[in-house]
Amino acid sequence: MQNAPSTFPGARPVDGLFQSILSLPFHAIAYHAGLRLRDGFPGKYILQCSACSFDLDGFVEAGHALCRYREDGVFNEVLTTWKGCNENGPMGACWTQETGIRRRALNAFLTLEWQGTTFEVLCLSWRELMREQRLFFILGPDRGPVDAFFEAVTRWTSTPHGEVLVFEQGNWRKDPNLFESIRATIADDLVLPPGFKEQIFEDVAQFFARREIYVRHGVPWKRGLLFLGPPGNGKTHAVKAICHVAGKPVLYVRSLESAGMFSSGEHANVSQVFDLARRTAPCLLVLEDLDSLIKPNNRSVFLNELDGFAQNTGLCVVATTNYPERLDPSILDRPSRFDRKYTFDLPTQAGRRAYLERWSSQQSRELQISQPGIEAITAATEEFSYAYLKELCLATAMAWINAGPGTSPDTIALAQAHALQAQRRSAPTEAPAPPPQPTDAENLMAILDRMT
Repeated sequence: MQNAPSTFPGARPVDGLFQSILSLPFHAIAYHAGLRLRDGFPGKYILQCSACSFDLDGFVEAGHALCRYREDGVFNEVLTTWKGCNENGPMGACWTQETGIRRRALNAFLTLEWQGTTFEVLCLSWRELMREQRLFFILGPDRGPVDAFFEAVTRWTSTPHGEVLVFEQGNWRKDPNLFESIRATIADDLVLPPGFKEQIFEDVAQFFARREIYVRHGVPWKRGLLFLGPPGNGKTHAVKAICHVAGKPVLYVRSLESAGMFSSGEHANVSQVFDLARRTAPCLLVLEDLDSLIKPNNRSVFLNELDGFAQNTGLCVVATTNYPERLDPSILDRPSRFDRKYTFDLPTQAGRRAYLERWSSQQSRELQISQPGIEAITAATEEFSYAYLKELCLATAMAWINAGPGTSPDTIALAQAHALQAQRRSAPTEAPAPPPQPTDAENLMAILDRMT
């Protein structure tokens, strides 16, 4: 960004703007900023908005608007980071393989050009109750172009652009790491019983391809898939592979809880999730660990949104759970909510053999396991999940490398299988948690729900 003078004739100097505003009590910052802008830019329309769903930095970086810093006595506080670095995460945390400099305005006065119109934008940031607060004030010649610019930025922000939108702690955020993981997930690497994997992928593909048929026959064009089964047996891998193959926008929900004491609450969060999903459709809405997302205090609103009191046209909901016994029967057993349930069981003997054969075939000749060795390891890995089989293969490769040349991978793999089997059997098992007890209001809603 370059420095630029004010583009509004008659605009008054803004010296000391940030000092006077940010020295005020938290509750007075936004109001005082609005007064200063009204007095400094008479006749200009002013729109105030929060940074939530308004990613101005990303919009500008993507080349949709030109942006310069004002130079008339304003000190612009700009945070410079390295692309890929998660400034809000732990030390050294990175999102992607991107490289290059990224700048983010904290407290700055900007001049923007968008579709032939020039705007002034004031960005304010401060810490309040351990959370960052960020506000924008957009100034333009009149209401029409300002509202249009605001709508353009918010629409762009709420649409995935080479990312996956993740809902967590009450907000949507773009997760390039998850996007890269989805893009790297190959369906062929998913070892499942014959026909099972193909059935799932065909289910999703046919849904997105047959909109006209749904409409012609008056069938709501929406779909719900529920993946059940103990952890480590391919549910997450299958979800990522579906997202990769489907080629549709992906919205990923990890939590419906809010952060902070002044959060909007889980009811509003559920509505926010489905509202964006409907505006993004056709898309995939992934609900990770459904049993932990749905609670007595949000169950009713979740069911209402899932049932589509507002239309869920084009929405394919894919949910996972390791503990179906924790789900309310109104979620688990009602077909109109999740049309198909796919159970990801522990691999059978044939499944374990197929997994080991696939892994072995991908290794160098020295590390490949013989067929008799695969048979012995298959027998020794009874009740192993796919996650345990993956750990077995990794442990075998590492132990073989450390053992030096000439060591038999069959011997090492069988020893690792016995060690992991002993570890698995000695690990404490998690007792199933009882389903949450509904309140009186929940019981009433359940009765009404069964009546409909």
